[in-house]
Amino acid sequence: MKLPTDISEFISVRFAARSQDAVCAVQEHLASHPEHADRVLRCILILSGGSMEDLPRVLDTARADPRDVMFWAEYTHLDSDRPRRVRDFSRPFTREDIEGTGRQPIPPYKESR
Repeated sequence: MKLPTDISEFISVRFAARSQDAVCAVQEHLASHPEHADRVLRCILILSGGSMEDLPRVLDTARADPRDVMFWAEYTHLDSDRPRRVRDFSRPFTREDIEGTGRQPIPPYKESR
């Protein structure tokens, strides 16, 4: 399965030396969850922060409920009564997303470390 250009570039830049491992993990995930659109995949990748240690955990979360990863990646004020959407990963990654210079969401499980 061919990945969209922005997703391939994100993996190449952010996972660097482990980009092949990341591509394999993502393609394996998509093979078993073809319903996960590019939006879910972008949310998974941005939440992993380019870490092969975090990628399996985010993939597991997406398998259980992809709405969690979309919520964590696209919204701020997660604990409030009024979470606010600040990103839309149904659109391709921006240059800042790819280079890691833009706003980087922190999934709730990382805040408690």
